[in-house]
Formats: sequence, structure tokens, C-alpha cells
Amino acid sequence: MADPQSTTAPKGLPKPLSVEDIQRLIRVREGLQILFENLGLVLDVSITCRRALSEQNAKQDTSIANVLQRCGSDTLYEQLRELTSIVEDLGGKTSMSTEGDPGVQMNYGDHTENE
Repeated sequence: MADPQSTTAPKGLPKPLSVEDIQRLIRVREGLQILFENLGLVLDVSITCRRALSEQNAKQDTSIANVLQRCGSDTLYEQLRELTSIVEDLGGKTSMSTEGDPGVQMNYGDHTENE
């Protein structure tokens, strides 16, 4: 017979989180939110460089601008969306979080989306 004072959860049920586990998750979430902000700055730099190169209208600059967009900005943007999902799962928010408002429009450089 199982001991009712046992700290192990029955098979198939998750173990309850301790205060230390909750504090650790909060620190992880906060770290991910800081990471999001730092990556957002990198995205801004990539978009700014791409726009500057495109404005110069030199053939080589346009090619470099396309690489920056496709390999830099686009990929980074998708990773920021994924990071936002993780942060939201941990109970936090990023500047890409919308709280379910379908009328919210978000602009991230070349990326505009209607939520």
C-alpha cells in the first residue's frame, strides 16, 4: 500500500513543483525575456543594414541586402516568435505577445503581422 505521506506522485501524474522549482522557472523565464530583447536589437541592426544597402542601389549591395534579409532578419524573426511562445508558456510576455487581441498590428522592421 502506498504511503500517503510519500512525496512521489502516482505513476502518470507529474510531481508537484517545489518553491525552488518555481523560482528556477521564473529565473529561466526572465532570462529568456532578456534574450528576446537582445535578439530584437540584432534584428533591428540587420534590418537597418539591409535597408541602407538597398538604398545605395549598387548591384552587389542589393545581393548582400537580400542575404541579410533571408538568412538574417527572416530567420531571426521566426526564432523570436518561437521564443515568445516559450516565454508565454512560462507565464511571461515579450513585445510580440498580443494577449489574444485580433486587432493588434505589430511591426518589426520589414515584418508586419496582424494578430
